[in-house]
Amino acid sequence: FLPFPMFFALLWTIIALGTAPVAGASTLYVSSSTGADSNAGTSPAAPLKSLAKAQALTTSGTSVLLLRGDQWLHEGLAIVLKDQVTVADYGNASLPRPLLVFTHTEKSTVCLMLQNVKSFTVRNIAFEGCTSGVRAEYTSDNYPGLTIENNLFRDIHQPVGSYQPAWGNWAEAISIGGASTNVVVRNNIAIRIDAFFASGSAVNGLLLDSNTVAKCGYNCVGMTGQNMLLTNSVFIRDTSPQLFLYGTTDIIVGTVSGNNTIENTDFNYRGEYEGGPDGCALDFETSATGFTVRNSTFYKSFGAGIMIFGHETTSHNLNIDSNTFIHAGCVQPRNDHGGIGVMCPGGHAPSATIQNNQFLTCKFANGSTSTPAIFINPAVKGCGDNLTLVNNGMDKMEVVDEPQISLSPVAPTSTAPIVKMPLLAETRTEGAELRYTLDGSRPGPFSPLLPPGGVVLEWPGPDVAFNVRGFKQGMLPSVTQGMIVERSVYAPRQHLTYTSSFDGLDGSVAQGTLAVRGWAVNWNLNGGHGAVQVQVNVDLVPVMTIVANQSRPDIVQPGTAPDPDHGFHAVLPIAVQKQLESGTHLLSVFFADDKHTQLAASPKCACKAQTCNC
Repeated sequence: FLPFPMFFALLWTIIALGTAPVAGASTLYVSSSTGADSNAGTSPAAPLKSLAKAQALTTSGTSVLLLRGDQWLHEGLAIVLKDQVTVADYGNASLPRPLLVFTHTEKSTVCLMLQNVKSFTVRNIAFEGCTSGVRAEYTSDNYPGLTIENNLFRDIHQPVGSYQPAWGNWAEAISIGGASTNVVVRNNIAIRIDAFFASGSAVNGLLLDSNTVAKCGYNCVGMTGQNMLLTNSVFIRDTSPQLFLYGTTDIIVGTVSGNNTIENTDFNYRGEYEGGPDGCALDFETSATGFTVRNSTFYKSFGAGIMIFGHETTSHNLNIDSNTFIHAGCVQPRNDHGGIGVMCPGGHAPSATIQNNQFLTCKFANGSTSTPAIFINPAVKGCGDNLTLVNNGMDKMEVVDEPQISLSPVAPTSTAPIVKMPLLAETRTEGAELRYTLDGSRPGPFSPLLPPGGVVLEWPGPDVAFNVRGFKQGMLPSVTQGMIVERSVYAPRQHLTYTSSFDGLDGSVAQGTLAVRGWAVNWNLNGGHGAVQVQVNVDLVPVMTIVANQSRPDIVQPGTAPDPDHGFHAVLPIAVQKQLESGTHLLSVFFADDKHTQLAASPKCACKAQTCNC
C-alpha cells in the first residue's frame, strides 16, 4: 500500500478533481454593526445583519462572509442539505475574527451546525461560549469534504449543572456525528475548552495539522477510524478542571485501522485532576491496528507519555519511533506511569516496535531512577512478550531547556486604544537559538528566529498562538512552549474613564415637566469631547436613554470636563411621572455603553416625585 502522506495527498486530489463548481454560486455579506436584513447582502456596502437571514438565503455554492471585528450574541448558524458552502470573513485583516458567542447557560448551544453538507469550509471565525463550536452531522458517508481552518475556539464548556464524574458530558470545539470522509482541521487555536475534536463514528481520511490547543480539560482529541494524520501541532498545559473517574488524556485512540500517524507534535505538561487516573499525553485505549508515533516530544505528563491499554482486546503493530520523553509519567502514583506504560488488562499483550527513542527519566535524590523509561505491567504474565525494543537511549543526551515566554506590557496608565507590545522568550541553555511560529504550528529548525527585541504585535487584533522552541547542535530540541495571545479582547485600563453626576429630579408631575438632571463625560471618547448616552432606570427597570450633550459651564475644570457640552436635562415619559407620583422609588442612571457603571451620586430615591434620601 502507499505510504501515509502519499495516500492522503492522493485521496484529496481525487476529491478535488471530482468537485464541480455550483451553478449560481453567490456571496452573502453579513455585519452585525452596519448591516440590515432589508439589504440584499450581496455587497460589502449593503450587508445583512443577522445570521438567521443569511441562513435563509444560503443555497449550494454560497459563501457567507462575516465582517471582522463584529460579533453575534446568542445567534447560531445552521447549514442543512447544501453543497460547497463556505463561511469565512471579510474586511480589515488586522481586526479580530468575526465572533459567534453564547453566554454559558444550563442549555446546550451550537455556534455552527452542519447537517448532510458536502464540501464545507469554515475559516477565520471565532467561536466562544457554545457547547459545540462546529458540529457536523451525517446520515451516511456520502457527504465528503469538511475543512476547518484558522479559527479560534475559546471557553467551550459543558452546560452549567451538567457535570457528572462518571460520564464525560463534555463540550467540544469540533464534533462529528455519523460516518465522515476527508476532514481537514488545520491552523486552528483553542483555549479553555473541554475537548478539541471528537467523532462519534469512524472518520476515513482525517488531517489534524498545525493546531495549538491550550488548557484543554478532558480527552482533547479522539481518533477513531482509518487513514488519519495528526501532525505539526502543540498541546499546552491541558489539565482537567473537574474529576473524571476514568482519567483524561490529550489524545485518545479508539478502534483504528489503515495508515494512521501522529508525528512532529509536542505534548507539554499534560495534567490530571487530583486523585484521577491517567493524565497521559497519548492513550491507545482499545484496539488500534497499524499506528505510528514519531518525532514527537512528551514533556512532564502527569501519567505516561504514551499508555498502551486495551479492554476486550488491545493494540497491535504499533511503531513508536524517534520520540523524546522528558520526565514523563513521574507523578502518577498508579501503574500508568513512565515514558511509555504498557498495561495489558485482561491479559491481552500488545505488539509494538519501540525504537530510536530518547528517555530522560526522573531521579531520586541519590541519583537513581524513580520512574522507568518503559513500564511493563509486572502483574500480567507475558505483557511485554510482543514488544520489540531497538536502539532506545535512557539519560544519554541533553535537551535544550524549555523556553519561558514573557510579555512586555504598556504602562498601566496608557489610554491608547491601539498599542504595540513585544512577546519575548528565553531559555537557560546557553547558546541555544529560539525559533517561533504564529500560525498554530510546532516550530521547526527552519522556522523564523526570535528577534532580540521579541515579536511585536499590535493590540487589539486577531488572537494568535505564539509558539517557541529551542535548538542547539548536539542537543535534543526543547519542547514547544506556547501562549495563546488573546489580543481580540484588549482595551486600555480605564483611568479617569468617566466623570459624572446624577443631580436628581426637578419639575412637576402636575405640569408634565418632571425631569432628570445631571452630566456625564467618557474620557475615552475623543479625549472627553465626545457626547455619551446615559440610561435612566426606575426600580431597576430602564425607562429612557438620553444623550448628555447640553451645555453645563459649571463643570468645566481639569479632571471634570474638557468642555461644557456634557449635561442632560430630560423630561421623563408621562407614564413614568405618574408612577413616581406616589410611594418611594429607586432612581439609577448608568452609562448606556457600560451597564455596570453608574453616574456619581446614583442611585437616588424619589418620594412622591421629589428627590429624597433612600
